[in-house]
Amino acid sequence: MGCCASVPPMPDEIEPGDPLRACSIFYLETEFCKEVESIGKTLASHIYELDEPLIRAKGANMICPRDGRLGAAFVDTIRGKDFVGRANHMLSYTWQYTVNCISSSLEAWCLQHAKQPQQTYVWTCFMGI
Repeated sequence: MGCCASVPPMPDEIEPGDPLRACSIFYLETEFCKEVESIGKTLASHIYELDEPLIRAKGANMICPRDGRLGAAFVDTIRGKDFVGRANHMLSYTWQYTVNCISSSLEAWCLQHAKQPQQTYVWTCFMGI
């Protein structure tokens, strides 16, 4: 007779270093926008403008959970189940898009599809740097 293995329940917060770790749309709409403004940029800033001053800088002094070296991915710096979890969507976009374009489009998508922004986790390449 065959045997079945049960899959353990997912933790409330996915561990840093998980390849499917992603930020929530809620995080993008709230905390990420605050972080952008805290470095003197606006929501009209392009993602490529945030590379050095925010995206790479945020994890620069953290140990990477993947390779043990200094410099963690942006997504690994995010804490809280409303802000980070296992990706259930992937966003294909260009670094030329603005913060506002991305966050407002995802917010509208959530409304259109009856998704909860705190439970909708979107994998984006810039968060993996």
